[in-house]
Amino acid sequence: MAPDDIWAVGSNSVDVLQVNLIKHWDGQHWTNVDAPNVSPDGNGLQAVSATSMDDVWAVGYGNGTSILHWNGSVWSLAPIDSIFPVGNLTGVVGVAAGSAWAVGPGTIILHWDGFAWKVVPSPSPGHENYLSGIVSVGPNEAWAVGWVDGDEGYEALAEHLACPGMLGTRTVTR
Repeated sequence: MAPDDIWAVGSNSVDVLQVNLIKHWDGQHWTNVDAPNVSPDGNGLQAVSATSMDDVWAVGYGNGTSILHWNGSVWSLAPIDSIFPVGNLTGVVGVAAGSAWAVGPGTIILHWDGFAWKVVPSPSPGHENYLSGIVSVGPNEAWAVGWVDGDEGYEALAEHLACPGMLGTRTVTR
């Protein structure tokens, strides 16, 4: 957001338990910030994205899907519907207050509409697919990237998304 408002995420071992790790840079020092965990052990965050000082998203894993939100004061677990696929989220991008995207293994794509995280249908073009990152190119548009194990081996995968669903898929060879 600014040179004095930077977030970093990961995991940390505390008394043999793996817990979420969130650090904040204030322009002079890195500070550990309390972070909730989805489960008692096996937690970790893999991506973070901010739209403002009081709208930051972090995603990862913890005995299922882990989505955390910073409201300017505290990190909290975002409510997620039980229909979500259980798994690791690997990428997140906040677009604006009320809009964010998250991706994960397979072709898991989620969209935050300001009220709830929803699964966005996406094709799985190969035998094995993996979305690892996402970038926003507008308030309701994003590109998710990763790889696909297609008929001719591994290839780069890029999926073009728009609210409320997907516009198209492109597979780019490596």
